[in-house]
Amino acid sequence: MRLVLRVALGLLLTTVARADSFTYTFLGQNFNLYGTMSGELISPGIYQVTGMTGAILPGQDPPLNEIYALLSPGEFNHADNLLFANEPKVDAFGINFMMGSGVIYALTHDQIGYVILGCVNGGCTDISQNRGVLEVASTVPEPSSLLLLASGLTLLGTQIRRTGFERV
Repeated sequence: MRLVLRVALGLLLTTVARADSFTYTFLGQNFNLYGTMSGELISPGIYQVTGMTGAILPGQDPPLNEIYALLSPGEFNHADNLLFANEPKVDAFGINFMMGSGVIYALTHDQIGYVILGCVNGGCTDISQNRGVLEVASTVPEPSSLLLLASGLTLLGTQIRRTGFERV
């Protein structure tokens, strides 16, 4: 009975885990962007991005090519700073960030695909756009992976306990 309670507690704890750190790579026509994002789970499969680091290549030398700040949701161009577990990874409102050079960019998704827009004078325009491919990977195991790992270790521990260790 105690074993069943331990297994149930272990499985319950694995469902509390959530991925909150992501690596991303944007491969564009004019430049590439790479780095990490951190976020808070606000709904199943939807994260509010709370931090973003990275750099543009090719670009100016550091620190001018590095992400200086993530703009708050709604602060500029109505961005919502949401990251989705499914495609598309970002929506039309996008994620706005400022580079060390003082330029603001918006990473968004439209009917064609992913694009980084240059933003000036209170708005982001298609005039300075960089279309490309966005890849996002979680750096923390998803709850289902942790559940599988916990189940396997529990079964292995139970088998070892029943059969005992053979001494050589």
